Amino acid sequence: MCGSCLATNNTDCHYANGPYHEGGPRRPAGPPGKRNIDRGASSAYRRSWSPSPPLPPAPPPPPPPPTSSSSSSPPRRPPPPHRPRPASVLCPGLPGFPHGSRSVSPGPENNRSIPGIPYIKAVASPPPYQEPCSPSWDSSVHSSPNLTLTQRAPASPPPPEVPQMISDPFLQLYYEYFHGAHPILLPANTLGSPLFYQIPSYLRAVIRYIGAHYHRDPSARISCREVAHAVLSDDTPRNGFKVQGMLLLAIITFADGDENRAHQLLQAAIRLALELGMNRAAFAVEHAMGSSLLEESWRRTYWELYVVDAMLAALRGPGAFSLYLVPSDLTLPCDETTYQAVGLHEGYISVKSNVTSSHGKNNNGRHPVVDIFMAPQQIPSGRRLGDLQDDGSFCWQENEFSSFAYRIEAVRLLGTVLALPPSSRLENELDVETVDAGLVAWFRRLPASKHESMWDDDTFDEMLFQAQMIIHTGMICLYRPRASLTAPPAHGRNPFPQWQGRPQQTAFPHALDSRSKKLVRAADALSSLVTLPTEVKRHSPFLVSALGMSVVVHTAAHVFATGGTEREESIKVRIQLAFGVLNRLADSWPLANPVKQQLLKRYQQASQGFR
Repeated sequence: MCGSCLATNNTDCHYANGPYHEGGPRRPAGPPGKRNIDRGASSAYRRSWSPSPPLPPAPPPPPPPPTSSSSSSPPRRPPPPHRPRPASVLCPGLPGFPHGSRSVSPGPENNRSIPGIPYIKAVASPPPYQEPCSPSWDSSVHSSPNLTLTQRAPASPPPPEVPQMISDPFLQLYYEYFHGAHPILLPANTLGSPLFYQIPSYLRAVIRYIGAHYHRDPSARISCREVAHAVLSDDTPRNGFKVQGMLLLAIITFADGDENRAHQLLQAAIRLALELGMNRAAFAVEHAMGSSLLEESWRRTYWELYVVDAMLAALRGPGAFSLYLVPSDLTLPCDETTYQAVGLHEGYISVKSNVTSSHGKNNNGRHPVVDIFMAPQQIPSGRRLGDLQDDGSFCWQENEFSSFAYRIEAVRLLGTVLALPPSSRLENELDVETVDAGLVAWFRRLPASKHESMWDDDTFDEMLFQAQMIIHTGMICLYRPRASLTAPPAHGRNPFPQWQGRPQQTAFPHALDSRSKKLVRAADALSSLVTLPTEVKRHSPFLVSALGMSVVVHTAAHVFATGGTEREESIKVRIQLAFGVLNRLADSWPLANPVKQQLLKRYQQASQGFR
């Protein structure tokens, strides 16, 4: 019998008849300052926090029959009113907020919470997705981008494919091998969060198609291909998500071996991006839905258009870099570590249940459902490309710019090469020397910490890898048509038909001129990049074309360096290295196999014809 009933001499004790009678199970002890909720307790004795006013107390039971000992006792205390349990308990399926991983803090730290909403402490690892009480899938996000995530009223659970999406092997393969080479989408640690649900189905189909290229079953990519091309439909909303889908589809189309189709897709994505104003900072802010992570994703999307446009233009010749002179006031991307860290914080912000007024009620006058509040870490404000170009110190400071930013600067320098007129006797020699100095200065200005990050396989810097690949590609594009060392005649299909260079010579010079030496050094540096400690298939498909350029140069140099010299053997080993890497890349990218076959045939014909 409980103390209250002892005081009133009440024999009809609810506590004694409940699950916590003397000798029965006890309520587990919890940490100080935390309310403990036991699902086995009677509903009359469940207590939890709620922003809604308490319900009226239940009517007291009829008084016990009068006795000599109870006639003078005070009236019996009514049982406590029933209150609903908090959302963190009632909604164990809320993505990112499972039962047991969140707790309400009634102590002093609660001063950071929104009035009427408890502060919820976060956990570091994402929980598995569960269906109940999940945030709504609001299709208006694609047509009303100015609304924030906290302005979405729940209407329905996410579509059925969302739970499967999180464990989808193709999606996991995309993030494991491809995302690091072209990191424009939300980071992998936002999977299962309401923020990731905003990605439309047509973009998810493109993600799956790319991931299928890494699957052990080659037929998987065929089954995903048709669905992925739905992004090109006229029914697809013309928004930033469509630009992302078209950009990714252009990259994968290039990797599949259709360079012309990839160029068409990319130009269509560029036209849509400029139509939407994605080259302006206002677009990223207005379409971020209040998320600094999504805002960063929009900026990265435009800069990736800039990068991919230059890489395809390097294969097509001067004048093909359409975004080179397009003005933009976008800030440069943050570093990848920050992007991942903000994804961990911001990815688990729940969708606010209702838009509330200053009185804590929604437009219907009802008290809002408990919201879960987190103070997300923000993407730091970045600097612009002009700041990187016009650094008055003439030496980039440590941690001043991200590796993605150095990659963009490398693309700008490649653009200066592609902007030069075709090689002729009338070209300005000073312009060529200026472009050459800019390419060399890029390496000289790079902070020492960036060089070191290239040799750590645990923290391999893919963005810096690509930046160096782009600079060496720029040097080859600069000197290939201007050097005395020319490629031997090609019989059959040329893997780079737009990249012919000078008219072919029937004999090689007795000594290499300075430009030919720089050309060979650039090819050497390109082949050396693939010896760095990382898995080859994590690189971009554009490594295929870069290696192809280096093999063309090395083929000419190998024919020139005849006579069994050490230099001839060194060049031969580099060609073999490139073919080996192309073999590995062919497992994922169909482009690599025909390029390797054509380069091998070119090398064999050149070796036989000039000996």
